[in-house]
Amino acid sequence: MSSLAMSNEIHDPPVDYEVLSLRVQEQIRRKFLPLCTEDEKQQVQTTLMPMVYFAPSTVSTPSQHILVNARMDHCPQLLRWALTCFVYGMEKIEAAKKNGEYVRANREQLARFQLDRGPCIPLPKPRLRSRMTGQKRRASDSQSGDADDEDDVQRRVKSKTSLTQSSILDSETKKRVREAANESRLMERKSANGSSEAALDSREASVVQREADLERTLSTRQTASDSRSANLGHSETAINHRLEALKTKETELNNREVVLETRSTELNNLEAAMDTRATELHNREAALNTRGSELNNREVVLETRSTELNNLEAAIYTRNTELNNREAAMDIRDVKPKNRGTVPRSYEADLGHCEVVTNGPRADLASCETALESHEIGKDDGEAILEIRETDLNNLEAGLHSNEAHLGKQESDADDRMATSVLGASQPDNAHKREKDENSATPQAQTGPRFDDNYIEEYQKCYNRAILDIMLLRGLGDAERRTIQDEKFRDALMEEFKQRTESLADATDSAWRIFGYLYRS
Repeated sequence: MSSLAMSNEIHDPPVDYEVLSLRVQEQIRRKFLPLCTEDEKQQVQTTLMPMVYFAPSTVSTPSQHILVNARMDHCPQLLRWALTCFVYGMEKIEAAKKNGEYVRANREQLARFQLDRGPCIPLPKPRLRSRMTGQKRRASDSQSGDADDEDDVQRRVKSKTSLTQSSILDSETKKRVREAANESRLMERKSANGSSEAALDSREASVVQREADLERTLSTRQTASDSRSANLGHSETAINHRLEALKTKETELNNREVVLETRSTELNNLEAAMDTRATELHNREAALNTRGSELNNREVVLETRSTELNNLEAAIYTRNTELNNREAAMDIRDVKPKNRGTVPRSYEADLGHCEVVTNGPRADLASCETALESHEIGKDDGEAILEIRETDLNNLEAGLHSNEAHLGKQESDADDRMATSVLGASQPDNAHKREKDENSATPQAQTGPRFDDNYIEEYQKCYNRAILDIMLLRGLGDAERRTIQDEKFRDALMEEFKQRTESLADATDSAWRIFGYLYRS
């Protein structure tokens, strides 16, 4: 019976609450922190994690833990109770009358932390109440000893029980010291209680027996405790290694976080640069669109001017056709005096020279048009080509007006010559006399001028304008020769241009001489 009582007094070996706290903190880092936001992680690591330490009174009773009863105004209440439920389990916290109301009312908000019904790790059970108390109470009822003896026995039993518990926690030296203290107390009690010495002897014998049994049990328990201590040492070493690995991994994660922050900054800068580049591209696109609109407008203007120039060229071509028709008519009218045979051969030579003079401007105009067309082909800038063509066409139009006036004069001269031919046919002697006077180069006094002074003045203006146009053509040719890159083509073109302008000048001078001859005749 005493052996059973002593075995009931033996409890499980003591718990290393520091290791238990480290294990719970490790579970918090592995399972609880990944479910938190960045601010919540900061709160857990700085405020709540240092509070996760256990003692015998807080393992089985959450209400006594600092996580539950401490006042933390700066920490969110939801995060605090979420961590408490993670450590102790939702079932134990909800079962509490005082603190379970908040957890039951906020289950939906706590659901994002994925809390289990049980604790994060198995927590040690509370220390069981010793059965020696009931046995001592029953022993005190059965025995007839006085109250002092019962108290002495209870104290001795408690002393032995505490010795048993301390023998697990302390070394063999503490056990022997306590045994010596117990023996001294027993001797004092024996001297003080002489009347109950016999009862104490019997009880002492039973205590000795119990002590022997306890020694045997302690030796067995000590072996088991040593093996468990060795296992705990290995576990602690493994935990230390894991802690070091976790610290290394935490350092690596911090370094990676710094690298990620740096890359995030670089990406932000790159994104800002891309936005700036996009703005610049949009601005350039808008500028190009504006420039395209301007070019389209200029193209429309150039097309309009080209149309006007084409119309002007058509008008000039029509005028040339009219002039050619009039010139053909003059040729027909010139043939009539030849057929009659009334005009002297000198007049026929003069008329042939007039024909040469008349045909010369057309050939010159054709050569000028050829030169202008070749120049337009070599031009790159369309607007400059159109301006040059406009200028040249204006000059050609002025020249055509001059030629038209000149041909008008020639028509009037031909009419006068026809009249003169008719008159000469009726008076051959006077014609022969005029021819003789012309050959002798002795001008006779005329009875009346063949042309009015207004005709002479108009022809003088036409002659002066023709000379100025020829000079202008020479200046334009000298100015435009620089734009031709091909040297051979440029020299050949300028040589032809020079010949044409010289022939135009000769034709103009010949026409002036013929006009003077007609006037004198």
